[in-house]
Amino acid sequence: MRDLHLHDFYRDCARILLLLLSTFPQRAPLYVEDLIDPEPADEFGLPSRRHTSAFAAMLWLAEEGWLRFDDTIRQDGIERAVLTRTAFVALFAVDANPAHDGTPLAAALEAAVRQGSSSQIQTLMERLLSEFPHPIVVGPRLGRVDSV
Repeated sequence: MRDLHLHDFYRDCARILLLLLSTFPQRAPLYVEDLIDPEPADEFGLPSRRHTSAFAAMLWLAEEGWLRFDDTIRQDGIERAVLTRTAFVALFAVDANPAHDGTPLAAALEAAVRQGSSSQIQTLMERLLSEFPHPIVVGPRLGRVDSV
């Protein structure tokens, strides 16, 4: 499938947001292995493509203002990660889909991840990312992102 990497991206983003929601408001480390099964490094010791993609999803969410973190842990994860205010509010917005009966987006997203429904995860993540745009300012330290 040509767009398999996008399904993985949406699933990774959903799992990242849900994991951070489960520890909110505490800052917590977040590892790639929290998102995907461990994969062996290649013959040169470099992480697999799938590992690198999951790590990139963490960084992308930070760059776009959905989470903050203090530093990276090599390419294995991020330290002291926490949802931004915008992400927290967006995850508790009521899903407009009548089939979800006024369920917050976080609950609908959690159910879709639990069921393994790639199309539902993609639909919910696209709704989440498109309905909650916000300007961001990148701070002086890597990964430090603040909503304006």
